[in-house]
This record gives sequence, structure tokens and C-alpha cells, in this order.
Amino acid sequence: HIEKALKCFKSVPVDSVIHTASLIPFLGVPDEAIWTVNVDGTKNVLNVCAALGVRSFIYTSSATSVLDLRTRVSKNLTEDCPPPNQHVDTYATTKFAAERLVADANQPNRMVTCILRPAAIFGRGDKVVADRAILGLDLVYLGDGSARIDWVPVEAVARAHVLAEEALSSDEKRRQRMQGAAYFIGNNEERQYGWYV
Repeated sequence: HIEKALKCFKSVPVDSVIHTASLIPFLGVPDEAIWTVNVDGTKNVLNVCAALGVRSFIYTSSATSVLDLRTRVSKNLTEDCPPPNQHVDTYATTKFAAERLVADANQPNRMVTCILRPAAIFGRGDKVVADRAILGLDLVYLGDGSARIDWVPVEAVARAHVLAEEALSSDEKRRQRMQGAAYFIGNNEERQYGWYV
């Protein structure tokens, strides 16, 4: 597939890539498939971008990538928080592994990278949470459902990607500040987990 991608984009100049593709456990796919898409797929996209001379690469990760299974506390997480001792699930493990690939691919004079970690995304076109509710399927969560999370509108997530691309494509000072770094995307408004449905 890498050769096909290289051939496809050889005649089209590509300056920036926003990599949002991933598999999530809600889809009922095996853990191996999640790893193949989320980690190996990211590695393939990075290799194609490097071969094409792409100047900026934005990776969509997840706030769960740094959530620790034992504490499950996301309050007051910062971009400087250490990696968890044990991730909450396969998805979080793969997103964190892909983050490391993206951070390692950062090369100041070639391709600069950044990582965006959105919280729980909601909005028009939702094919996970809303579809489960429409089909009468339960929203799976631990505990009594009183846990609070930061639901972020899909429009805010899209805007964050645009702002990241603009920063990575701008003057050298802004590029240096952002490159290889991870940023949380939230709405600064915690709601109960089941609020959206």
C-alpha cells in the first residue's frame, strides 16, 4: 500500500498531513486489527510522508492515551504528565505507541510533527455513541454512570487541527514551539458520561 500511496501523491505536492484514521474497540474488531491500523498504519503514513517531503504532520490521538488503568483519573492531566504504568485498554495502548512514533519522526529541518489528544468527541455524524443509542444498545461504562468527562464538540476538534496545521506551517518560532509536542483538546466542561445519549 505504501508504493500505491507514493505513486498516487508523486504528482501532487503535499505540504501537510492530518492523520485521523484509527480503529476503536466499540467496533468489535480484534485487538490485533486495532494494533495493525493504529500503530502499523501510522508508521506507514509517516514513511510515505517522509518519502514525499511533507513538511508538517498532525496526528489525532486520544486523551485516553495517557490514562492509567489503576487510577482512571483524567482530571488535571497536563501535556507533561508521565506515561501510565498500564493503559486502560488496547485502544489507549495503540494510540500511545503511535504517539511515540509521531514524536520520534519529528525532524526540525524536514518534517515537524504534533499530536492532538481530544477528549470524548460528540456531534453531528457520530457513528459510535449516537448509533448505539439509536439501536437501543447500552453505552458501556464502569460504575454507576456518575463519572464526569470532558465532552468536546467535533467542531472544536476540527478547529484544533486547523490551528495546529497553521502553527506548524508558519514562522520558525511557532514551528519550534509545537514540534513533536502533544496537546489535549477539551471543552473545559465536564459532564456525566451518559450525558450525550
